[in-house]
Amino acid sequence: MKVLFVVSDSTAHGGTEVLTFNLMHELQRQGVDCYLISRNLYKGENTHVLNMEHTELSHYRKLLNSPLNKITGNRHSDTYLKNVIRIVAKELQVDWIVNHTYDMCAAIPMDGPWKTAQVFHWSIDGYESNLKSVVQQKSFLNRILSFVSLSATIKQWHKAIPQFDRQVCLTKVAYTEIQRAGKLTTPSGICHIPDPLMQSQECTEVSSLDNKTIVYVGRLSHEKGVMRLLRIWKQVSAQLVDYTLKIYGDGYMMDEMGQFIKSNSLPRVELMGYSSDLKGIYTNADLCLLTSDTEGFGMVLIEAMYYGVPCVSFDCPISPKEIIADAGVTVTCFDETAYANAVVGLLNDKGRLKELQLKSIARAKDFYIDKVISLWLNMLKSENK
Repeated sequence: MKVLFVVSDSTAHGGTEVLTFNLMHELQRQGVDCYLISRNLYKGENTHVLNMEHTELSHYRKLLNSPLNKITGNRHSDTYLKNVIRIVAKELQVDWIVNHTYDMCAAIPMDGPWKTAQVFHWSIDGYESNLKSVVQQKSFLNRILSFVSLSATIKQWHKAIPQFDRQVCLTKVAYTEIQRAGKLTTPSGICHIPDPLMQSQECTEVSSLDNKTIVYVGRLSHEKGVMRLLRIWKQVSAQLVDYTLKIYGDGYMMDEMGQFIKSNSLPRVELMGYSSDLKGIYTNADLCLLTSDTEGFGMVLIEAMYYGVPCVSFDCPISPKEIIADAGVTVTCFDETAYANAVVGLLNDKGRLKELQLKSIARAKDFYIDKVISLWLNMLKSENK
């Protein structure tokens, strides 16, 4: 069996990209021949990660930035990319094309002998609402043009959803959202497959919960609520004077965050940059914070819980409450004072913190890779198209 995965950027460190590489490697271990292609150049050593030809990439980017293309909802660039992917799929003779990037769902060829699957790593409603809020910040004329473009693009996405043989949602609560956006009359093609934790045994070294450190791990971007994180820390730091906030990740918001920290004289907050040392991050943390506008899953939650670190998150669409369950705390969106109070209250109650640690470790087991990979294999081996 051969599978071609599609992501936006094979060089990115985001949760979607990391998950896709992890999934590829595990499926290869199970005897599935996996490849990956993206719309950005990959310069690594994995021979199963493919690139477009330079002329193809150049032409695609030219189409992508064309005003006419934007007004038509990226129809021209999607058509071109669809043809590129189609050629690759035919050359490899793949059995499946699995797209992990919602923005690219209208660029997946459905007309071959292969089956297709769309993985929804983000809440559809949450992601689209976030895009609309960004457009709302633009000047009047740009706002009008951008809304026309975005509306046309979303229409293309929703039209593409029901064309996939399988729609893969990461949480049970995502079923309804996918059905509604794609106007699906039956959920028979929707599969529930959570993101996997790349572990199969209980961690032997967990947090002592006595590190005086709170962590945020994730992309530094608007939809991740990173400025909200800093405003919350402004309240928390005044009450927990012996705690430090360490922020792990990179992204375009880093400069703005740095300016906010400086202008508000925020104490004991450190921008750590990107790190892949999960053990080092979480065994030295007492609490993990998630402040996103929206989350399709929230991989950092189960990674933190594996190392015995309880999590606090807003009850944002669509996943945190389901993932955390009773192993952490969710706060009404987006009450920053309530969130700060939850953090302070939890860290001042060591008994409650220890109770949540034990529940976190138990909850993480539900996402072990051996359990999740069996769901993927079942889907890939399914006969129905």
